[in-house]
Amino acid sequence: LYRVRPDYLTGDLTSDAASFNTVALGAVTPAQIQALRDQYETDWIEWPADEGALFEDVNNNGTYEPEVDIPGVPGASQTIFIKYNDSQSEANYGSPPIGLEITETYWAYSYSGALGNVIYKKVDIVYKGTPTSATNSVIDSMYIVQWSDPDVGNSTDDFAGSDTTLNLCYAYSSGATDATYDGLNLAPPAAGYDF
Repeated sequence: LYRVRPDYLTGDLTSDAASFNTVALGAVTPAQIQALRDQYETDWIEWPADEGALFEDVNNNGTYEPEVDIPGVPGASQTIFIKYNDSQSEANYGSPPIGLEITETYWAYSYSGALGNVIYKKVDIVYKGTPTSATNSVIDSMYIVQWSDPDVGNSTDDFAGSDTTLNLCYAYSSGATDATYDGLNLAPPAAGYDF
């Protein structure tokens, strides 16, 4: 996993450090900010352009050079890149690997308004097969879904669904009460999102 932002040397990383270290903004230490700044620098230098990670090719030579080029989606305020395969899917999820290689790129811009909270995502999936796959193996159809896990209070009693006519996904507690909200004297809320 690699994460870059063009202003990592001069930008205020307090919010990033709070999120990364799961602490309140006021509890962020200079050491946490420096550690994050150091990680941004490492990711900048080691940006995996050879694996398909996007970058702004400032000198137009087709090669990523960290001292000249800008890693990440051109113009984005922050970019995350990760590449993995399904080799551990059986151990983690009980599903045998079939030989998928997945590349994900996430990016966002410093916008205000409705687009200010949007994180863009690009996913590339390549079927490579496994050592035991037949040479003529193919995937002729598959379903792909964006997983979301919006816990509503206690996560063990949540229901979730979608309304395709409204492009709306939602989650709610299956009971009239929820341990998390009981302590606040509140009924459990529902959560939904669309764009």
